[in-house]
Amino acid sequence: MKEYFAVITKQGTTKVRMEDIVYFEKELRKIHLHTEEDVLSFYGSFRSLDERLDERFCRCHYSFVVNLEKVKAVSRYRLNLDNGEILTVSQRFYPNTRKQYTAFLR
Repeated sequence: MKEYFAVITKQGTTKVRMEDIVYFEKELRKIHLHTEEDVLSFYGSFRSLDERLDERFCRCHYSFVVNLEKVKAVSRYRLNLDNGEILTVSQRFYPNTRKQYTAFLR
């Protein structure tokens, strides 16, 4: 498993520990990386992001890629995160999200 994720912005490069990432959120051409303490934004696509992530990350919505280590529960079209946030799971991504989360727990 990878240990770090590099965020490259105009201000410079920041490395974030993979285990500190809660989720990624897409907004137009920007991606917001959410940790418990901070949000870092950079330009990119989820397609290019997939190549940089390992099996603990799951795309659950057109706008979200979540770290399964931070998921407390999966219910119908919702992810309850350890930090109390709730992410939407789209109907299209729900079967795969549930399957990937179950496999991750094993």
